[in-house]
Amino acid sequence: MTLVCGGHRAFLTSTVEGQVRVIAWSRSEHDAAAEFRPVSIPKPPLSKLPDDMLMAAMDDRLALVALEARAIAVAIYRPDEAATRWQKVMLAADDEATLEAIEPDSGKIGLLLLRSVPRAKACRGGEANDTLAEVAIFDVETGKLVRPAERIETWRCGAEPGPFFSGWAAGMFVIGWPRGADSACAHAGVRWGGLGFAVVDPAGGHARVGHAGPSGDTIAEVGCDALKCYAAVLTRGSDPCGPADSPEAGKLEIVAYPP
Repeated sequence: MTLVCGGHRAFLTSTVEGQVRVIAWSRSEHDAAAEFRPVSIPKPPLSKLPDDMLMAAMDDRLALVALEARAIAVAIYRPDEAATRWQKVMLAADDEATLEAIEPDSGKIGLLLLRSVPRAKACRGGEANDTLAEVAIFDVETGKLVRPAERIETWRCGAEPGPFFSGWAAGMFVIGWPRGADSACAHAGVRWGGLGFAVVDPAGGHARVGHAGPSGDTIAEVGCDALKCYAAVLTRGSDPCGPADSPEAGKLEIVAYPP
């Protein structure tokens, strides 16, 4: 069971073997004694059950995105329409991907994908793969990706990617993630080397990648407003690679991105 809340309507969904059932509720349409009848959405047009399916509110509609290998299926459930149809697109790359996050906004859906690829350089202690993070924009009106998925970051030799922070700000799809600390800071026990971010233009689908904020022990998502996104960083004070017992250790800093 999943509860998804939009601006004026909530959706309660259940999924069994790829079949999604939805109950939509809003105060203006139902009273406390109303009878709720779930609506069944057709299964996505994929060759087998999806590897991933994510849901999110798009205004007062429910966006569903399913991924199976290289095939992405998208459906927009509207309570005032009798039928819900799926749109399907194929990723350009040959390797399979996983769906990490979706962020709908005004007829566009930002997609964050992860892809495991053979390592690009020798790795210590094993045969671990590299992981790529890619972004794309799906246009609901055309039923297509604005442009092929674009790489924004690589995690080498089995390093764990993420966590990821995503949202829309200033009309752009924005993704943030903690970056690994450099060797000097890592030796001092610092976990993260600031915040990496990507800003994706929904018109052309191109991603601009940047880096913000200080090194820190913890980086947590705060959210996005109309102009920027924010993260909270627990730093070590004036010396980011200094000892954890410094008098200035534990300083909390709010990082706005993109700068």
